[in-house]
Amino acid sequence: MVALAAMIVPSLTGCFAPSAQMGPDAKTQERVVASPSPTPEPTPAVPPDGTVATGVLVDDTGSRLGEVSVDVKDGAYWLHLPLPAFEGYEEITPALSDSPFTLDECGAANIWQLGFGGVDDTKETYDVQLSTFYDDPSFFTSALYVATGLSPEQEEAHDGCWQPILAKADLHWTAPVVRPWAQVEDAGPASGARGTTEMVDARLLYTTAGGDTWASIAARFGVSEDDLEWMNPIRIPGDERMAYARQVLNLDPENRGDSESRRPQ
Repeated sequence: MVALAAMIVPSLTGCFAPSAQMGPDAKTQERVVASPSPTPEPTPAVPPDGTVATGVLVDDTGSRLGEVSVDVKDGAYWLHLPLPAFEGYEEITPALSDSPFTLDECGAANIWQLGFGGVDDTKETYDVQLSTFYDDPSFFTSALYVATGLSPEQEEAHDGCWQPILAKADLHWTAPVVRPWAQVEDAGPASGARGTTEMVDARLLYTTAGGDTWASIAARFGVSEDDLEWMNPIRIPGDERMAYARQVLNLDPENRGDSESRRPQ
């Protein structure tokens, strides 16, 4: 009987076909299931054309050297800096900073030069499109001029400072938040996101752990990879979408600056 059963099974499975009178087999009927459409990524806000930041350029004596502005034109951010005459310097370089500093601070952290080799001092203003470097430059808190390429005598006159700050303007932004939805919610440690969080001055920071990945960190906090990058616009090292062990990441949309703290510890 066992041998007979073994012979019947392939006969039934290999030769059986439904008659014309039978309906389609529910088990073999192809089912088409509509895949849910992915949730579209929100579109960052683009400020309308006009001025989105202002400031007053002053030197170390407190003298006003002119008005500073950041303007939006056709979706691009433009910085307009007055270019006063700084006598006695071969190279004057404009820069931006994303944390507080004083004019007498030599080699202040978080100062990012806008080019090298000085500016054309035959012009009255220095104009540069910030969107070339950053999609949303509103994390910068000041614009400034530094002297570069100093002679030994000039360095000595500045108490050995190789890059003295000649003038600065605090920037006051009125631009809307471009990613208002970027609010984090910690789901707890997970694979690829096992770092620790801490509150510093009411701001949430995350210190990465070995094995963390950019995508996993974003997923842990319920934001997109683009959102996480927007909250950390300058990181050192700065490879996009790369997580470095023992690096402090910002998770507060109001704390996008202070980039010097983004160095791995």
